[in-house]
Amino acid sequence: MSNEVLPLVVEEVELPVVEVKVPQKWSDLTKSEVAKAAEAFGTKETGTIKDMLADLQDANVSWNDYQIMFGLIPEPEVEERGFTRVDEDDVEIEWLDGEVEDNMTETIVTVPRIAAMAPAEKYLIRFIGENPYFERGRHKFTKEKPYAIMSAEDAQDALVDEPKKFRQAFPDELKDFYG
Repeated sequence: MSNEVLPLVVEEVELPVVEVKVPQKWSDLTKSEVAKAAEAFGTKETGTIKDMLADLQDANVSWNDYQIMFGLIPEPEVEERGFTRVDEDDVEIEWLDGEVEDNMTETIVTVPRIAAMAPAEKYLIRFIGENPYFERGRHKFTKEKPYAIMSAEDAQDALVDEPKKFRQAFPDELKDFYG
């Protein structure tokens, strides 16, 4: 065996440029892409493209949801909202009796408006039961597909009726689960 060092030869190779078509709307997707979306969002994965898209629409999955799930657009940043509690003792109200003098100023004290929290239109729910297959309404759950997007009413019913089988899930864990 020789300890001879061989010269390293590097050749420049020109690779072909492949144009990737990025879908712009539901109708741009192939059947397999629609089936992957159905699997990711917990809707029916079989049938015609039209049927699968109808199921996605019934589950309130928007085109924006699809783009975020499959990395076509970045997830929007969630603005953190702070709440300010104002006690009566912190607010001083002075009433003026009589006439206002020219050198007086008026100060208006405002409190930041707290946005009312409206219920979400849809919720990501995870099946945590032991069953290998479980159906709740039109949602089907398996060990391989434990997530579904449900309306607020369906989600509340599932969480209240069967708390040992369902819990609310988060988008990050869905991404981790499906890779």
